[in-house]
Amino acid sequence: MNKKSTFKDLLEKKIPKKIYGLLLWDDLSVTDLAVKIYGKPNVRGGITTWVDRLLQAGLIKRTDMDRITDRKRLFKADYRFFGEFNREERMFIDVLIKRFWNPI
Repeated sequence: MNKKSTFKDLLEKKIPKKIYGLLLWDDLSVTDLAVKIYGKPNVRGGITTWVDRLLQAGLIKRTDMDRITDRKRLFKADYRFFGEFNREERMFIDVLIKRFWNPI
């Protein structure tokens, strides 16, 4: 199975698309995603399933590994789906996303 078709199949569904959009915007935990998508922190089961699938597909990555004091599992969207970018291009994309992106 082609990885791009896996990306496409995942991002055609509504909840994974929202999760990916929110994670492009900021580092979030599963609870943060549940609050932003459903408005309730206790609806983490479905979010966790989709986060695991997005992790396996390589669309998102964990970012809490390098933080010593943080106990949350944080996730961030990976830009590899859009192409290969160097450090300056990534910083520019981050600025554009923070300024103009409305994830929901």
